[in-house]
Amino acid sequence: MNRSLIITVMLCAVLFTIGGNAEHIVTIYEVHNPEIIEKRIFEILNEERKSRGLQPLVYNTDLAGLARIQSTNMLKHNFFSHTDQNGMNPQQRKVRYFPKLMGGVGENIAMHYGTSPEEVAVNLMKGWMNSPGHRANILKKSYSHVGVGITQKDAQYFYGTQVFADLIATLETEIPATVPFGSEFTLRFKFHGAFPKEQLTVFAHFPDRRARFYLPGGAFYIGNGPCTPVWDGEYFTVTLKLDKGKGGYSIRLGSNGSFYPDGVLIPVE
Repeated sequence: MNRSLIITVMLCAVLFTIGGNAEHIVTIYEVHNPEIIEKRIFEILNEERKSRGLQPLVYNTDLAGLARIQSTNMLKHNFFSHTDQNGMNPQQRKVRYFPKLMGGVGENIAMHYGTSPEEVAVNLMKGWMNSPGHRANILKKSYSHVGVGITQKDAQYFYGTQVFADLIATLETEIPATVPFGSEFTLRFKFHGAFPKEQLTVFAHFPDRRARFYLPGGAFYIGNGPCTPVWDGEYFTVTLKLDKGKGGYSIRLGSNGSFYPDGVLIPVE
């Protein structure tokens, strides 16, 4: 075992007796660097995809942060579920913790054992690949990005989470607390989609559900409407006139005419 990859720590539990004497119970075990396990899982995952002619996934640090939150919560709050201690599912956690990520997510979770980073990574991946639902996530064609989060439970057992995404874009613009009604507001995004830019769909949803959004030629949408992105290399901007009611304006992204239900919320007063 490569000792440079391992940090050894001592965990102590102290039991106090009525007489004031203390008995020290000392547990010593190796704490493995989770980033090494996460990196190895990512490598094995893409090996599985490449062996089947699929595009490799791109590692995303925000998705990794989301995965670590879930693994840590499962350990800390003693549960094993895609629904966390606050009742949130993976998509809701993305909106809560990383609201600038635009796109849909999926999640694999597991708890497995190992005495080395390699063994932990291999065992977790074997477990996921032997499960039809988890295997389907790993091999899903529409996913483009992934992040991995590992938390060590004890000497041998580890919680693992993979968060996959059909990542379309990341928001570059900071949203103010409120934006004046009647003004124009421009959002800037960085494009990450695994599809041609021409297929990007951008839709605005208005607080006034009866507001008409007119298209050239006289046709119109009610309560929402498509927006035209302006491209600058791998970035694009969307400008919206905020004149269709006061409240929340939502910009939602997708492809080929469809879009994900969560998006960027612009508060207008």
